[in-house]
Amino acid sequence: MDVPYTEKYSTSSFAILVSFQIALCVTFLVCFLLMPSLYAERALDANREMINRVVMFDRSLRTVNLGSCAPFPISEIMPLLQERLPGKTLSAELQDSDEKLIRGLKNQMYQIIILHEDPDDKTLYCQRFMEEKLYITVSEDHPLAKKKSISFDDLKGLRIPMTAGIGFWMDITLGHLAASDLLIQSSMDALMELIDASNLPFFNSDRMLKTGYEIPGRISIPITDPDAHATYWIACSSSEQKTYRPLFNALRGNLIRGK
Repeated sequence: MDVPYTEKYSTSSFAILVSFQIALCVTFLVCFLLMPSLYAERALDANREMINRVVMFDRSLRTVNLGSCAPFPISEIMPLLQERLPGKTLSAELQDSDEKLIRGLKNQMYQIIILHEDPDDKTLYCQRFMEEKLYITVSEDHPLAKKKSISFDDLKGLRIPMTAGIGFWMDITLGHLAASDLLIQSSMDALMELIDASNLPFFNSDRMLKTGYEIPGRISIPITDPDAHATYWIACSSSEQKTYRPLFNALRGNLIRGK
């Protein structure tokens, strides 16, 4: 999903960066002459962090970095980002926890994040985005095929292939099933090859099924455990709410229309 971009700095940001580099050198000399090594190291770390923030700020003027807790919301929101934020370079990254995403937003690593829990944080502007329900897809002759719904307990002992790039869903799965029963594949292509070459069950979702992610001769069954259902929230810094208002308004309209 990542879109490569060329790193460039605006004239003003470059000037600020050069100033900080000079300040860093001066600080180093002062620290070396006047401070114990521990305090000198702390002062240098503070200067490096300040320079990093300047770089991140300059990058945020030209790019929108999206962080998400799950893969499907990325594919859902990228077309809207391209439509509502023309001229911006877009990139997306998966994380396995909301905490990492919120920390990345506050450090300006991300401009927009997608969470699976409503954050209790007044420094964030947050809005409900979409929902997703986990399914298991099995062959028509599988013992589970006649069930209308199942729980994770029904899947214990089954060999289930899956890809590592599923964000927080990995922790959900490992919370119910033994790691030895999960056949982790390095990529989606490798996963699909294994699925096509076998009758092994695999995880799916209602959202994936609606986009046509079905295989002939297979049956998809909803998983009823509460944590197999996710409500996604989209968030940005409260100070950037005005910048991303067109995007949030479009998402709100989609939610009202039931998309």
